[in-house]
Amino acid sequence: MDLVRVLETYRGHDRIIRLSTYVCMFVSGDRKGLTFDRIRAIATDLGACRVILRLFDDLPMLFYNLSYGTGSKEKSTLLRILNLLTNIINQSFYPVEHIAWLADKQVINTDSKKWWVLGVMVWALSLVAEILKQLVSISLISRKLKQTKKQQYLESTDEREESLESIVLYVITTSICANYCYPFVFTEKNP
Repeated sequence: MDLVRVLETYRGHDRIIRLSTYVCMFVSGDRKGLTFDRIRAIATDLGACRVILRLFDDLPMLFYNLSYGTGSKEKSTLLRILNLLTNIINQSFYPVEHIAWLADKQVINTDSKKWWVLGVMVWALSLVAEILKQLVSISLISRKLKQTKKQQYLESTDEREESLESIVLYVITTSICANYCYPFVFTEKNP
């Protein structure tokens, strides 16, 4: 039933189509033969399906980017810059791909190959930006974890010092009571 829930969403469709495309590409590889040609054709059609579905992604992506704004809620300036850069790169991918697709369909008169190459370059830049974002996030989380561990160590050190102080205070109090109060409390010699 999880698969049904995945298929009920746009993102779910896209992920299943993408996975199917990559599986077909992997299975067919560069092998020769009618069966592998058919599998490659399926991969090509599935890829084309994703291109057509992305024709309608401009506005949702623009809405997302506008809702993100300048990233003023980000705690890290570097992460904010990378998010803005990624949003710009991702937004620019769609028109490039649309132009390539329209050129393939001969709706506009331009060389589609250069637009497909540009689309792959934009996609690669997006991947690099996403990787950089993840590395920065990991670094920030790691730094925060180290600070937390250091704070916990300092707090535990404070607790140990407090415990030690309590023990010393107890020993001193007991010692004072034993040495100075004992003769008065437990003997008949009261001051």
